[in-house]
Amino acid sequence: MDYARYLERAGFRQLQEEIARATGLAVITTDPEGRALFGKSNPPAFCVLINGTPEGRLACSAFRCELARDVLATGEVRRRVCHAGLINIGVPVDGLGVVIAGGVAVGRLREAKLASLAEEVCCPRERLIELAREVPVWTEVRLAEVAGLIRAMTAYAARTLESHRMLLEVSRLAEEIVLLRDEGEIVAQAVQEAAQTLRAPIALLRTYDERKGVLVARAAHGLEGVDLEAMRELPVENSVA
Repeated sequence: MDYARYLERAGFRQLQEEIARATGLAVITTDPEGRALFGKSNPPAFCVLINGTPEGRLACSAFRCELARDVLATGEVRRRVCHAGLINIGVPVDGLGVVIAGGVAVGRLREAKLASLAEEVCCPRERLIELAREVPVWTEVRLAEVAGLIRAMTAYAARTLESHRMLLEVSRLAEEIVLLRDEGEIVAQAVQEAAQTLRAPIALLRTYDERKGVLVARAAHGLEGVDLEAMRELPVENSVA
């Protein structure tokens, strides 16, 4: 599946930018395996320096993969400290990806740790220490509040994503039906696809017979073993239909 194209068409690049603007955090959207789908929004200079080396990029990528898999495995918001000592908040996106926001710390990064990090990712130690002083320090309360905000924003966007998914399914179904010639095939496939799109276990299509005043069963999905002939005609008088 082309996650990047799918989520971008549903507006998730704009969502990522909006989360970064609203929270001041660095934000990135990944697929279920932790691979970045778009460029990072609002990256701090500290992270840019680390990602400027192959070793740094590899370490950041490995961390994202681990966090994304954990988030989607649990379906919950997860908070972790990355290899560079920064806090990252992972939020699931409808099982299709993860929004990761971070770039802050809960305390000043220690120079001994930074010296070791600089050696690990092969970047200038003094420059790394200098940029570490610019990393914002947040309280636990503020982190919790922002995590809740991001969760709310992604949950709202996920509902839009569901509508977008259904629209794509309907478009695909229309293209497939055009290729069919037999009316029975068309009706049967339409019912099956409608059930799958709506994630409904059972679907039944009826058409109105004006002369008899009844709804006539034309096709069904999920009713295997049921005698459709016995329920073929449904009177509409004094009924919901």
